[in-house]
Amino acid sequence: MTPAAPPDAPFTRPRHAGVGYLKLLRRLHAVKRPTTYLEIGTAAGKTLALARCASIAIDPRFRLGRDVRQGGAGGKPARHLFEMTSDSFFAARSPSALFGRPVDLAFIDGMHHFEFALRDVMNVEAHCRPDSLVVLHDCLPVDAHMARRDPRDRSGAAEAHYP
Repeated sequence: MTPAAPPDAPFTRPRHAGVGYLKLLRRLHAVKRPTTYLEIGTAAGKTLALARCASIAIDPRFRLGRDVRQGGAGGKPARHLFEMTSDSFFAARSPSALFGRPVDLAFIDGMHHFEFALRDVMNVEAHCRPDSLVVLHDCLPVDAHMARRDPRDRSGAAEAHYP
């Protein structure tokens, strides 16, 4: 058994088994070959850079660390960056109108509370076709601490034991 980390030290959580999310998204783009891609929770742009199609990125505070406008070989035919919450975006904008067609692939990595994620799924789904794909990130907590409403709450973290 691994000893518990001191309360002020970083601690590790069990990892989900399987393929990492960047590798999975890369595969989905390669297999599905979407013509439109929408992403909620862009942060530094790693996931957005995978898209080589018309793209919409929504994030209340972009921290773009790379040129996501290129998206690799061939670049993106269109890109729309919206620095706002997803609720504000969907209240004022229509992804299918911006694209001129429905969303083919969406990646939701916004607020990790069920009510926000559910609203994001419902808002995105309204702009999808039956064969569109919506991917959610960080929706299955690996432990009780990860499931807390406030991830900065470290109470009980020192008592956590992981194999």
